[in-house]
Amino acid sequence: MLDRLRELHQIAHEQSLDPAIEAGEQALEATDEGEERTRLNTAATLGSVLVFAGRMEEGWQRLETAIVTANDLELSRL
Repeated sequence: MLDRLRELHQIAHEQSLDPAIEAGEQALEATDEGEERTRLNTAATLGSVLVFAGRMEEGWQRLETAIVTANDLELSRL
């Protein structure tokens, strides 16, 4: 019973984050190349949501890429 409850909780949790993930992906697609700060903020937010949704590998990769890119561009703050 407890396992089923955990499974149902996970399903509900993932479904509630799907719209946020979709919006983040759409925002990244709509961002122009010259808007690097906006792209990095969006990528970092999307990465965090992905991690929270349990999509660890994809989320951490987005976060790491955003951090490395910000450092490469010498941006002090996202």
